[in-house]
Amino acid sequence: MCSGQSSTLVFNAEEWRYNLQVEAVYSNSIDYLEGDFNDEEITTESRKKETVNTFNYYSLNENYSLESVPLVEGTVIKSELQSPVWEIVSDSVQTIEGYQCFLAKGDLCGWQVEAWFTPEVPVTCGPWRLWGLPGLIVNAKSSDGYFDFQMLSLKKTDKTPEKPEYEKAIAKNEYKSVTEKKIKDLANKISALGSDDRFSASVKTKITNPDKCLQ
Repeated sequence: MCSGQSSTLVFNAEEWRYNLQVEAVYSNSIDYLEGDFNDEEITTESRKKETVNTFNYYSLNENYSLESVPLVEGTVIKSELQSPVWEIVSDSVQTIEGYQCFLAKGDLCGWQVEAWFTPEVPVTCGPWRLWGLPGLIVNAKSSDGYFDFQMLSLKKTDKTPEKPEYEKAIAKNEYKSVTEKKIKDLANKISALGSDDRFSASVKTKITNPDKCLQ
């Protein structure tokens, strides 16, 4: 499954793992306050592309989920299972990739979601944080366009959902402070690069988080 990027969902009846690979672009802006530089050197900006791997892991038997924290390696968000609230739309039938599917509407952290699921694959899982329907979720999108998942292929595999290894587990309400600290630490490192006798540097950081579930 994908949402404009490379993603996979590996599942069985008891657990599943959704892996997403995205290309992130980081931009660091340094304003030089003092020093003998020409106008072209007053402001510099560097842009860096990096592949970021994220995951969502769910265990029905153990009643918890794990979600990666992209900026903080070895740290995950651990939560008790709580699926979105769904309402199945009566008389809604569509064939998707050869499977008979039904429409459900739900709420995920304030996102209004439409999801198509198929009881022909009798599991309760789906991509990302979407699950809890009586069949595999094959397509799903939010009304504001923040996410749009479309199943590209479905096949049997000998692989099992891999349980993530991690060093530290945090709660959702700790996510903001943990990531803000990481970003500020990175900004301080950049600022320190300009701390010599020739010039001083200041680094401005702006943190925005469009993810409603982690605000």
